[in-house]
Amino acid sequence: MSKTQNINKLIIGALLLIFATLVLYSAKKYFSKHEVQVLKIGAGSKSGEAYQFAQAIAEVMNRYHPEVKIEVLVTAGSSENMKLLEAGQIDLATVQADIEAVPSARIVSNLYPDMFQLIVRKDANIETFKDLKGKRMALPSEGGGQWVSFWNTANHYDVYKDDIKNIALSGSAATDAFIKGEIDAIFKVRAPRNGTIGRLLNSVPSMLVPIEQAPAMKIKQPSLDTGIIPSGTYSGNPLIPANDLITVAVNRLLVANVTADDEAVKLITQILFERRMELLKTTPLAGFISQPDWNAGTFIPVHKGSQSFFEREKPSYFVQNADFLALLISLILMGGSALIGLRKHLSGKQKNLADKHTLELVSVLDEIKDVNSLEQLSYHKDKMSTMLGNVVKELDNDALTVEGFQFFSFTWNSLNEMIKDKERELRNN
Repeated sequence: MSKTQNINKLIIGALLLIFATLVLYSAKKYFSKHEVQVLKIGAGSKSGEAYQFAQAIAEVMNRYHPEVKIEVLVTAGSSENMKLLEAGQIDLATVQADIEAVPSARIVSNLYPDMFQLIVRKDANIETFKDLKGKRMALPSEGGGQWVSFWNTANHYDVYKDDIKNIALSGSAATDAFIKGEIDAIFKVRAPRNGTIGRLLNSVPSMLVPIEQAPAMKIKQPSLDTGIIPSGTYSGNPLIPANDLITVAVNRLLVANVTADDEAVKLITQILFERRMELLKTTPLAGFISQPDWNAGTFIPVHKGSQSFFEREKPSYFVQNADFLALLISLILMGGSALIGLRKHLSGKQKNLADKHTLELVSVLDEIKDVNSLEQLSYHKDKMSTMLGNVVKELDNDALTVEGFQFFSFTWNSLNEMIKDKERELRNN
């Protein structure tokens, strides 16, 4: 076998390998895009704000991205959600930021602030959190997020389990017992204007107790912050609370398993930030959606899918590394030209125009690096199209070898992708 034939096979084999890789990648992207993904989200109790929020996300996702279906599940709350997430039984979860995170958890977004709310009967003589000693309470479910939040707060005020008469009741039974006077106080971690809390405050003589010292609690739990329940939140006449009430606030987060599909999580994040008006039709809490911030004390990494959405305005990899890629392409072009030149020297049978076209492509490459407008870029796109047409004609006339055309085609496609990235950058700006 001659040296020319060996070189021909080498070039053709490399190009076929590149082509096959591109075809497989494109096929994978196409079929994954048209395959319906089902993501399960743990959202707490059906009566809670988090469940309503999750339902809103599911509805809007189904409207704009039916290829991603969200299944909203009833759970016992934040702590169970974290366990289910770690076990891989759910893909997403709504959780309180003060709950210990599992290794597989990744933040998608901040949803809204929850408030620590201590509701007491006025006849129970409870003015501060420490006055709960000796009182009757129906505490939140043991092990749940509200349970953890209550005891962290109680211990800060030197209130311990033996100090409280805990009566085991379900959420609805606890509400009825409070109204009947069978218990003195209820603790909840909920968004302001919660329906259940409003019912308690408007059914019997009762009030919200301020929970101060949030900055001190923040030292031990950085995710906590000072919150305010505005005067009149639960009633405008009479005012409930009568004045702005200081309490402890904690973010309600949307988290995802680290293994959750990056593109699906990116679409969910996009819905949260770009379809907020539609989410607001279902839940007014959508107005509090915000980007994760490590300075807020929630040290959970951001999911790759969400991160790609938050960084969508950043220059692409090709733009950031334009100089290096230009050098790399130049070396590839020169190396390819050398191979084609060697083949021409060894065969001496066909006129090869690959060198000329290689130089033309290098010229276009140098020119587009300094382009700063879509009009200029359009000119180079037209120039590339004309160049491709001329090369095809030369191939038809046997003025250019098949191998030379294949090398030109590969180089032309690489340069065309850089032009597309440049166009996206200019359009974003």
